[in-house]
Amino acid sequence: MANEKMTQRDWFNKVIAMAKGEPVSDEDKAGLVAFAEGRITVLDNKTANRKSAKDKDENVALMARIREVLTAEGKTVTEIVGLMNEPGLSTAKVTAMLKVMKAEGTVVNTADKKKSLYALA
Repeated sequence: MANEKMTQRDWFNKVIAMAKGEPVSDEDKAGLVAFAEGRITVLDNKTANRKSAKDKDENVALMARIREVLTAEGKTVTEIVGLMNEPGLSTAKVTAMLKVMKAEGTVVNTADKKKSLYALA
């Protein structure tokens, strides 16, 4: 197996062998360390890309504030952001929340000429 590429199954089998007390070469031990470090990096990257519960709670709160601003009359994203009057709030964030709300069926999106208008469903 020296020239063959080791699969994850092979590496895990080596770990099992080591745990059972079977002899493992120094080369395999170094490979196991590199394999484990690589897997830990993959796990760290997955964790970093996950939304935290705090982010989800903030999004729910933001959608509630957007509902307060919306009426049956359509408003543009820029108008919604202006009415919310929150520093640091971007049109991109509001647009993303409106897209989620539209999928939930709480918001209706209509096109008026070149404008995209959002209203309560």
